[in-house]
Amino acid sequence: MIHHLETMNEDFGQKLEQARTRQGISIRQASDVLKIRPDFLEAFEKEQGDFDMPDVYKRGFLKLYARYLKLNPEELVQDYITYQKSLNLRHEKENAKQREALRKIELDRASARNLKRDTKKAVKEEPQSVMPLDDEADLFQLSSEPEEESQSQPQNPFNQEHVRRRGSEDTEDGVFNAKSLYLKIGLIFGGTLAVFSVVAILISSLTGSKPASNELAGGGSSMRAELFNESLEASPALELEKLTLLGDEDVHVVVRQEADKERLFSGNIVKGKPVTITRKGPVKIHFSKGSKLTIQKGNGQKIRPGRDGVGWIEI
Repeated sequence: MIHHLETMNEDFGQKLEQARTRQGISIRQASDVLKIRPDFLEAFEKEQGDFDMPDVYKRGFLKLYARYLKLNPEELVQDYITYQKSLNLRHEKENAKQREALRKIELDRASARNLKRDTKKAVKEEPQSVMPLDDEADLFQLSSEPEEESQSQPQNPFNQEHVRRRGSEDTEDGVFNAKSLYLKIGLIFGGTLAVFSVVAILISSLTGSKPASNELAGGGSSMRAELFNESLEASPALELEKLTLLGDEDVHVVVRQEADKERLFSGNIVKGKPVTITRKGPVKIHFSKGSKLTIQKGNGQKIRPGRDGVGWIEI
């Protein structure tokens, strides 16, 4: 039904243009007589009544223009109203599609964050593998019984759990003792090395020569400085570059800098109002209408996304 109304009533601009041409009147002449800006009259003839002005003034201008061209003003205004309703309906559908697409993108991001958080939480959680001991006396009694009596009596599951617990404690004690032994050996070795170092320093001071340790320290610091300078030379500096975003019509765009994940721009690119940003390294550009977006680099090269609808491109 809406499509039928459009085909019937969207020709009001053609009626205006044909009437003006038939009478040999130019846009400038009509503008001087009616005191209406010529771009408004051209917008009516091209059926583009979306210029910034209250709708009641638009209808008044359209009536004046219709009377001037000796046309039926009420009929043209009715055609204009019907056309505006169909145009608004199309815009609402397009905006709803854009909002739905952006909502899906946000939901996907939220799902990814939740999955990452749940995975980290699952890794941190550890199951309880040892039963708590309620009575240490049972464990002592079980360890002090003769081996023959323990074999003749039926096995108690609870006592078995105590035995496993005691075995784990003995293992932990063994590990602790091994760590203590390694620590003692390290202290002895470190003390011996310190004594030899003191003796070497005393001998060097008596003979008038510099300690070898200072030379080693100096050589190590110079080596570290050289490695640091080499690492600075090996890492290339990111150059600044300007990108200009142009839209054939309103396009929602989000620009994120990949080096530091900084959001450089988020909003609508309006037709005739390009937006220029300065980037450092690669950027990822999300858009709602790829076919209506043009990206111009600093060297003048123009890039268009490879898809018509919602998507992203990395430059």
